[in-house]
Amino acid sequence: RLDQAADLLKEVGLDSVRIGIDSYHMNIEESDPAAAILAHAPYIGHAQVSDSNRFQPGAGHLDWPAWLNALHTIGYEGYLAAECRLTGDPVEAVRSVPAFLKGSGA
Repeated sequence: RLDQAADLLKEVGLDSVRIGIDSYHMNIEESDPAAAILAHAPYIGHAQVSDSNRFQPGAGHLDWPAWLNALHTIGYEGYLAAECRLTGDPVEAVRSVPAFLKGSGA
């Protein structure tokens, strides 16, 4: 969870180390993924995206507007790295990701 990772970073004290958040795992382990993003903003350095079923964003039931709006609110300017399996035609699935994320709040 993000609180555990943030506590570890505080204890170690290295400003060069940041948390890589992962929408799939946050969906499983965080009670409120968007709130976790907001609460631990200073420690977030990278974001990976996949949906609740590990397929491309839009293929599951993750609350993308809340997740992406939280990233927007904290001023995250990094990449969203798609780390997922694909469902459907692979080319169409990959092409769907940027438009889906933009339409969901990115």
